[in-house]
Amino acid sequence: MPAAELADVAAQVVAILRSGSPIAFAETKRLVTAAAGRDLPAQLDDEAATIAQVIDRPDGLAGIQAFLDKRTPSFG
Repeated sequence: MPAAELADVAAQVVAILRSGSPIAFAETKRLVTAAAGRDLPAQLDDEAATIAQVIDRPDGLAGIQAFLDKRTPSFG
């Protein structure tokens, strides 16, 4: 990949990471890391529990409200 193209792709990734929920990204990273060491039922249980916890946090509520309002969410 040419350096100029790499810089463009890196800028796109940074923009995505800046616009997302830090809590959701952290929990996703934790879930992906944990997945390699456990069976599917245990992973699905953890994912369901994580969703239930994150959805009640400010970022989760902001995401739901943005979806209902048909707008891009803004995370604090």
